[in-house]
Amino acid sequence: MFDNNYFTESGLYCRYCGKIPFSDDTLRRLIRVEERFNKLMIINSGYRCATHCVSIGSTMTQTTGQAIDVLVIQGYACRCHSAADRSALGNCPEAHSRRFLLLIIIT
Repeated sequence: MFDNNYFTESGLYCRYCGKIPFSDDTLRRLIRVEERFNKLMIINSGYRCATHCVSIGSTMTQTTGQAIDVLVIQGYACRCHSAADRSALGNCPEAHSRRFLLLIIIT
């Protein structure tokens, strides 16, 4: 992972195994979404290994190193979704609420 002004390793690593399999390209794309969204995006959950997903009863979406759960300002999940779609950098197949969404970075 390279140094940047937006995201840190502590937000992206798997809390179960400690791995961070995000490629530099994926991180660059995530940064572009953040810049186009122009609001604070907090990583709620970055990478999850398969064992971690099973232990919390989650889907395996985040085992690819390309899916990230983000927290945004109340009511802005749809705007973040739109920023990702407009940039053709990713998509958000599900908005968990008005504040949480799953962002999948397409590489």
